[in-house]
Amino acid sequence: MSKRVLVVSARMGAGHDGAAAQICERLEAKGYQTKIVDFLDANDRIGRFLYETYHFQMEKSPWSYELLYWLWSRVRSLSKVTTFLLGNFFEKQLRAWADEFNADAIVTTYPFASVVLGRARSKKRNPLKTTSITFLTDFAVHPLWVHDGIDVHICVSPSAAAGVRALLKEPNVEISGPFVSPKFFEPIDKERQREIYKIPKHKIAVLIVAGSWGVGELEQTFRVLGQYENIYPVVVCGKNDQLKERLSKLGFGSVIGWTNEMHRLMGAVDVVVQNAGGLTALEAFASGVPVVSYRPIAGHGKDNTRRMHLSGVTVFARNEDELENAILYAAKDGQRLTSSAISIFDPTPERYIVDAILNGSDRKPKRIEDAVSITKKVATRTVLASGALFISANLGANIVGNHGVNIDKASAKLPYIYLAVRPGKLNVTSSSLGKILLKDDIAAVIPENIAVSDPQTVTAWASKGVTIVNGGTPTDADIHLFLPNNAIAGTTTLLEKLTKKAVNIYVPQQQINSVDLAWTELHHEVVPRVKIINTLSTPKIVPGDTVYEINANHMTLTELKSEIKALLDAVHKKGYVVASVSTLG
Repeated sequence: MSKRVLVVSARMGAGHDGAAAQICERLEAKGYQTKIVDFLDANDRIGRFLYETYHFQMEKSPWSYELLYWLWSRVRSLSKVTTFLLGNFFEKQLRAWADEFNADAIVTTYPFASVVLGRARSKKRNPLKTTSITFLTDFAVHPLWVHDGIDVHICVSPSAAAGVRALLKEPNVEISGPFVSPKFFEPIDKERQREIYKIPKHKIAVLIVAGSWGVGELEQTFRVLGQYENIYPVVVCGKNDQLKERLSKLGFGSVIGWTNEMHRLMGAVDVVVQNAGGLTALEAFASGVPVVSYRPIAGHGKDNTRRMHLSGVTVFARNEDELENAILYAAKDGQRLTSSAISIFDPTPERYIVDAILNGSDRKPKRIEDAVSITKKVATRTVLASGALFISANLGANIVGNHGVNIDKASAKLPYIYLAVRPGKLNVTSSSLGKILLKDDIAAVIPENIAVSDPQTVTAWASKGVTIVNGGTPTDADIHLFLPNNAIAGTTTLLEKLTKKAVNIYVPQQQINSVDLAWTELHHEVVPRVKIINTLSTPKIVPGDTVYEINANHMTLTELKSEIKALLDAVHKKGYVVASVSTLG
């Protein structure tokens, strides 16, 4: 008798349903019986509330979802409370569905279903005995997608696997790659498809997507790309009919609603611009089309696009100028992106699910905390966290600043290294230095004196794609208490005039005060930790949010090249990956 697999998805966008459909198709090809259910249908009233609330947040109030996502990610007790509540609302029907189908295993592609199943598997009394498997469709992972009770967490990428390991003590993790329809791997006649969609032959065709709901700043992106003579924008509005109607009246580009021909559209365009890192991005990877991330949607959209950029499969554009440059780069020289993207696919990703089903897993019962215990913990931790926040905000600004600050701690769990070079007069004018920095994703730390003395170099580096960060204004002061605008804002303004781009904030002279911190917060910037390297000795390399800066103020070009090589050798020897400083934000 064939194995029976219940697949739990949710109508919260096409990504979960798309992965679920592919899992069923591939398992059925191996003789399994499958059935898809919608998690939200396990409790009609609460499911409808979750759907409508989430839809409202994404369309009308993204800041509220951003806050909720942040709380779930940072306050672990809140995740436990949410898991407890979801279990009480949805677990009974999930168990009933599994019993009715006589399921040998349950596979879920939706976060809430994952924690409900994990909690059910971990119960001391009447634990769920059906093998439960989670497939994580995104590069980014937050606490409400993982649970110790889940038998196997199967991930779409190494980044997602690292996220799971960071959240659980002893996770069972596999990396299968994405589940994408085979039609996206099939070759398509590009010229013919461009004729069908009436795309001009000599323009860069850019496909703008925002998932099945068409949420986010899709209209702004379409309008921006419509300004360029060499770019032809094609926008897919999904099920957002109002958006389609508005964009159709603009009189340029192509505006498309819901379509089942996405694989043909992929075959007609040169670049995809996306804002969430969902199923469409994965389909673009399979089609060999380079992907640019721009104006990501709140919460998981920002986290997901950042992780994809760090994984080297997309380019992230922070503003309109960077968007144009990113598209031109991707259209002309995007082979590095597409080769990295296609490498994450496994030809038979279903084998990881099959292995989990066949091997099963005997879960040891774990004590589930009751609601009263959880509430007490939440209250206690909230009071302690508030007190710690008050003390650090009022007494610790200069102390923290002198060690550097980074508001995004998630990267500390991933094997990424951030490198930067502070050039000096002996090496800054070298034509080869910019090429070295660009090739190895090393940022150029430009202080005010270099920006003033060698503006042409700064402009040239920026135009070629070198990441320029603010090196501040040199000072002899031991504690940087005065002229904070000189240190950060003034130099930022000068550099942005030279580069015509938004310039990352950095720690000027490794000194920063509370006024500096307030300035960066108002401008939504990040100040990273910095480890300065002044000699040719290679330091101990530790992944995280620290930037390793080579202070080359008095180095010759030869000495600097030697230092860069030694540092890169140390990084690669450890198996770490160099990521751009621009992603720390």
